[in-house]
Amino acid sequence: MWQKEDMMSVSFVGLKDDLKAAAHDWWLHGIPVVPLEGKKPLVEWARWQTQPQTPEDFEGLDFERADGFAIICGTKNAQGLYVAAIDFDTKNVSEEAKQKGRKVLNYLPITQLEQTPSGGLHYIYYCVEKPKSVSAYHNVCGLEVLGEGKLCIMAPSNGYKRLNDNTPTVINGSLNKVFEEALSKAGIQVKASYWFDVEKLESPYKGADPPCIKALLKGVNEGLRNEAGIRLVSYLLNFRGVPVKKALHQMFLWNNRNMPPAFTGERSSKHR
Repeated sequence: MWQKEDMMSVSFVGLKDDLKAAAHDWWLHGIPVVPLEGKKPLVEWARWQTQPQTPEDFEGLDFERADGFAIICGTKNAQGLYVAAIDFDTKNVSEEAKQKGRKVLNYLPITQLEQTPSGGLHYIYYCVEKPKSVSAYHNVCGLEVLGEGKLCIMAPSNGYKRLNDNTPTVINGSLNKVFEEALSKAGIQVKASYWFDVEKLESPYKGADPPCIKALLKGVNEGLRNEAGIRLVSYLLNFRGVPVKKALHQMFLWNNRNMPPAFTGERSSKHR
C-alpha cells in the first residue's frame, strides 16, 4: 500500500514532467525559458535576451530540481513578435491600489490569462514593438509591464494556474502605449517619463542615492549585470546629470565590483 510520501513523490514527478512540457511548448515557439526553484533561476539567462536558446541549451536546463519556469520577456518568438506581460500584484499593494488596478484591467485586450499564487494575474501578449519594462505605477494600481530584461513565471509553476484557453493576443504596435491608454481610461494620470518611480526632474537630482541604487553600486552577479548597468548609467546621466566622462569612470569602478566583472582590462588613464 502506498504511503503519503510515495504519493507526494509521484505528484512532484508529474509536476516536473508538466513543467518541462509547458516550457518546451514556449521554446518551440522561439521563446527562451528559465527553470526556477522557489522563483530563483537555476541558470544564468542573460545571454538568451540577445541570442537564441539552442536545442542543446534547452536539454541542458535542470528541470529535475525545478518547481517552476519563466519565459524571458522582450524576446522574439518564431514569427518575430516580442513576448511581454502585464503583471497585476495583489499581495504587496494597498486595497485602494488593487481597486484601481482592477479598473485598469477592464480596458486591456483579452488575452492569455494566468493566476499567481497570491491571486494576482498575468496578461500575456505578443507585440510588434519591443516592450519596455515599467514599474512606476506599481504602488498606484498594482500593475507593471514585464518587458525587456524581465522574467515572467508561467503556469504550471508551483502555485500558478492557467485561467483560460486563449493564446497571447498580438498588439499591433506598442504594449506600453496600450497600457498607458488603459491607465488613462481608468482615471490614472500618465506621466511623460519616470526615473526610479518618480517623474523626471527638470533639474538634476541632488539628494542621497536611493536604496536600490546603493545596492546596485555594490556590484551584482552574472545575469544581472546588463540590466543593472543600464539602470545605473541612466541614473547617473539622466537623473543626477553627471557628465559623461565622470559617469564612465564611475561605471568602470562599479564593473570591478561585479562577480565577475562584465569586462576586464586596464582603464584609460584619462578616466582614472
